[in-house]
Amino acid sequence: MYIRCALEIFGMKVSDNASRLEKATEHSTDIRILLVDDDPATAALAREPLEAAGFSVLTAVDGFQALAKVVTHRPSLIFLDIMTARIDGYQTSALIKNNVDYRNIPVVLMHGEPGVLDTTRARIVGIDDHMLKPFTGQSLLELVQRHVSLVPRAKTARPSSTGHVPVRRAGKITYQTETVDA
Repeated sequence: MYIRCALEIFGMKVSDNASRLEKATEHSTDIRILLVDDDPATAALAREPLEAAGFSVLTAVDGFQALAKVVTHRPSLIFLDIMTARIDGYQTSALIKNNVDYRNIPVVLMHGEPGVLDTTRARIVGIDDHMLKPFTGQSLLELVQRHVSLVPRAKTARPSSTGHVPVRRAGKITYQTETVDA
């Protein structure tokens, strides 16, 4: 809801087709990675190893395009540059993490050497991890492996033999008992 409102405030409409596409891809088993960077060279450097590993890579050049792609494609993981036009990485992450439908999507912030203020601000807006630039293809793949295995798919989480469903919160996996209305 917040993401749609933010997009509409700035004149970007999310069509009803976005909701249908989101529902259609909800049960998909492929891993979609959203790469948000306004530098084409950095985007190409990140895209190559991810696609070579078999991941579907979506790109955006700023926070608004990223928000639209989160709504329409529901990525499994987001690599988000800290400095993008119109809306920065912190604001984009805050909008994603404050939305109940998208808050479980891991967000990895891409930046240069972080200062104490950067690290604190990243924690406040819900950033799941950091990646320093320049990066290697191997470091990208390690982050994907670390975070994608923790991504619960909406309505596809299966209870364990004890009847508990894994839920990811603040970088930790907890188990929640599934309740059924009678």
